[in-house]
Amino acid sequence: MLNNVSVQNKVNFTAGLRNSYYKEFSQISVNQIEKYFLSNYNVQTNFLNNKQLAIGNFLILRIYEKLNKRYPTVFRVLTPNVYVFENNELINPNATNAFCIPDIKRVLKKYPPFEMRSIFFRQNSYTIKDIDDISEVNYNNKSTCSAHFLSSFLHEWIHNTHLDLLYRKYGYDGNSLLGKRLYNKKKDNVSYNKVKALFNTTFTDKEQELIKNYVGEYATLNPFEFFAETLTKFICDSLGNNLLPNESIFEKFNNYPDVFTRIFTKCL
Repeated sequence: MLNNVSVQNKVNFTAGLRNSYYKEFSQISVNQIEKYFLSNYNVQTNFLNNKQLAIGNFLILRIYEKLNKRYPTVFRVLTPNVYVFENNELINPNATNAFCIPDIKRVLKKYPPFEMRSIFFRQNSYTIKDIDDISEVNYNNKSTCSAHFLSSFLHEWIHNTHLDLLYRKYGYDGNSLLGKRLYNKKKDNVSYNKVKALFNTTFTDKEQELIKNYVGEYATLNPFEFFAETLTKFICDSLGNNLLPNESIFEKFNNYPDVFTRIFTKCL
């Protein structure tokens, strides 16, 4: 959801971070973060030396590490790749600024197909403060679910989690070796049909109005975006000064009308 601009490696952690965390994270190198992803989770990364995007994803990884302890069957660190791309590398020039692919696919011209559930971010020159400002503008315009500067990062990771939950429930029937190893196969393309249906499902006018009021207009696009925006909001609302969740995530449904919860369960 960020605009396309060139790279800048100066990080400015003033957006929601206490000084102690600014000092801690601003001293981490992109190379250190890439090594951490690989050595601890076997996740291949290429942040193109973009410190803002590297640290943003590292902070999401820390969130997932804590969420996994409380919800081990939901928030699993299973994304095979997190890549930053330049505009001229894209096979599809109309791709969004950040996305998660549901199945194995060629995304970048000079690379072989990326595995299912890989996450991508467009190269940009924003500082974290810039990202925080953009998030606040989008939230105030009732476009997105949260003003938190980590919301746009977390959104893509939640797409990854959503796909993981769907493939575990319905099975995987694609061509990905990773998918065949992680998930059982079910007949009749059950999982593909479910994923396709979620992409193509539209909400009723009443559902759209409800969703827009609670989580923003972007969530009204389809069930995938609604699922991602809802959990992104719940998690961002739970983050403490240490940028880790300190509240129950799913208990937040108690603050919403029953119809909201019913719409959410249709996404699974």
